Amino acid sequence: MNAAFYNEFRNFADIGDRRSAAECVRKFVDSFEGKAERRAWVREFLEHGEYGHKIRHELYRDLVFPELLVGYRTGDPWCLYFLADTIQNVYDVREFHERLEWQSDYSLLLTCYRVAPNFRDVRVQLLGRACRSLNYAIHEWPAGLCCEIEDVESDLTLAKKLDIDGEFTLMFADVDAIITEARIRG
Repeated sequence: MNAAFYNEFRNFADIGDRRSAAECVRKFVDSFEGKAERRAWVREFLEHGEYGHKIRHELYRDLVFPELLVGYRTGDPWCLYFLADTIQNVYDVREFHERLEWQSDYSLLLTCYRVAPNFRDVRVQLLGRACRSLNYAIHEWPAGLCCEIEDVESDLTLAKKLDIDGEFTLMFADVDAIITEARIRG
């Protein structure tokens, strides 16, 4: 791999020279000498997380996605997590999404959690999502719930499992009380 091409790409992208940036990306992708080198670069690239909202299409198509797809097929938690993290790139290309069997970022995170329940970053992401979902579900209370009771219970059960530090215990107690009252109201 010739990292100079990647650095040149970043410089051209920063100044808005798309043609030169595209040429450097192509040269960079072509400079890899094997799967092990690609795998190492992808892991380092994703771990540093400096790619923002989306990764340059050619980099994602030719380097990142193929590596993550291999891990998706084998149930590798790291790959599942980073597929979820880079889901906007997947959503932009129908073929990528199809190859992931139309999984959403949330379903990828849930699968990752089932495979590796101690993966802290996954727990944090899922807990945040579950708490946002619970807040949405109860935000109109006492007028009513904004979701089916079963869905609120499911989110609450997951959130309780994920909150190993007990940070949201009071919120969960409030949601439990609301669920109980909603069931009574029928």
